Amino acid sequence: MKTKRTIWLAVVVMLAVGINASASIVTFEMGYIFEGPGIPFSPGPWVIAEFDDGDTVGTVDLTIEATNLGGFNEKIAKVFFNLDPILDPADLNFSLSGKVGDFADPTVSLSANTYQADGDGIYDILIDFDTDTAGAFNGGESVLFSISYAGITAGSFDYMSLPGGGKGPFPAAVHLLGLGEDQNSAWATVPEPATMLILGLGSVLLRKRK
Repeated sequence: MKTKRTIWLAVVVMLAVGINASASIVTFEMGYIFEGPGIPFSPGPWVIAEFDDGDTVGTVDLTIEATNLGGFNEKIAKVFFNLDPILDPADLNFSLSGKVGDFADPTVSLSANTYQADGDGIYDILIDFDTDTAGAFNGGESVLFSISYAGITAGSFDYMSLPGGGKGPFPAAVHLLGLGEDQNSAWATVPEPATMLILGLGSVLLRKRK
């Protein structure tokens, strides 16, 4: 029994790559492109989104950080999230509580299974950023929201989107613009679940051979 528990622990650890969760924090590190011709200048993650409930119930802080974006005009256009399906996203109270950088305030849209990420996924929460050069959300910038609703925790946002394109579903997604010389776009999410599973099984096989 000891060996079996050790094996499954290795699988769980490897599956956590890209989606880091604890009792009070859920983090999505979006560095895997699942749709589009664009390729960012630097390797991902290009967006890190962290839901932190501070070990309380009813209020969650969401930090969205643009990381590893450079190039000539790389920027974030949209970020998508999900909510526990027993809750209604329209009841969430989003308030902008801080930002680092000179970008326009984003807008938040909330509606269950409504927002389509190109390539795959239908989401409950859409955060839209200005894509004009002067107000764009670029690398090194971040935004902080406070989200309130009775009973929510960080784990309330750790759910998969509805399938809608054949490449998901995913727990979160981001639309990147201004990539490369041709200023292409791309859609990214956390590391591909299938890849993570292969890594986990590889760890299991190594453990069995020892």
